Amino acid sequence: MRGLRLVLATVSFVALTLLFLDGTGYAVAHWGWMAKIQFLPALLSLSAFTWGALAIVLGILAVTFLFGRIYCSVICPLGIFQDIVSWATRLVLRSPHSYAPARTRTRIAFLVATLGAGVVGLHFAVLAPYGIYGRAVAAFLTPLTRLGSNALVPWLQAHGCYLVRSVEIVVPTAATLVCAGALLVAVALCAAAKGRLWCNVVCPVGTVLGCVSRHARVKPVLDAEKCVNCGLCAKACKAQCIDVAAHRVDTSRCVVCFNCSSACRKGALTWK
Repeated sequence: MRGLRLVLATVSFVALTLLFLDGTGYAVAHWGWMAKIQFLPALLSLSAFTWGALAIVLGILAVTFLFGRIYCSVICPLGIFQDIVSWATRLVLRSPHSYAPARTRTRIAFLVATLGAGVVGLHFAVLAPYGIYGRAVAAFLTPLTRLGSNALVPWLQAHGCYLVRSVEIVVPTAATLVCAGALLVAVALCAAAKGRLWCNVVCPVGTVLGCVSRHARVKPVLDAEKCVNCGLCAKACKAQCIDVAAHRVDTSRCVVCFNCSSACRKGALTWK
């Protein structure tokens, strides 16, 4: 299951990144639907009420209730970005994760503040994970890729290829670069230090889905009789949600990455 999750997450991450970089319309035409299955954009589009958006929101909530936060592990580009940063940091520094108590009050505070900002007229979607990742890619990578693409157009057309055409290059403002960069750096620092800290404390989508996944029907269970308290599962858990001493898994923070069950050598951690 961990291998399947990695494959699906990789495909999703690459596809969504190409959507932001696409200047030809090819990606949008072929897999633009992946942008529509993002939770908060679909939720916000309910203000105009479309059956498609309602089906997406209810579908994500239903999957989360049945199997936990698969959305955060496979579909959300910012969640996958955090995993990449966390993996790279552990690869270099060899720093394992460890259990950390849930910051429930902090999570609720961020959620209330986010919703309150919307009530007073501020752009409360600024903390939306899809938006954070998308703004960073659009601000820093899109101008560069379009510049490279435009440079290749004469050569390609000279060889009879007209699939790529010149596109307008929009240079973002300094304020846009600072805001997009600061948020992405904050997410990256959290991921480097504590894995899914941003996802499980700041992100409003993570908080909402966490409330649902707390009651997930299929969830990780740590068998106290088989467990030898080696702590390998807790070290592998990017969400820091496995309390080995109490033989308990906080399913509200678990992002269904299957790292724990792959790390356990005694078969003590299974999904039931």
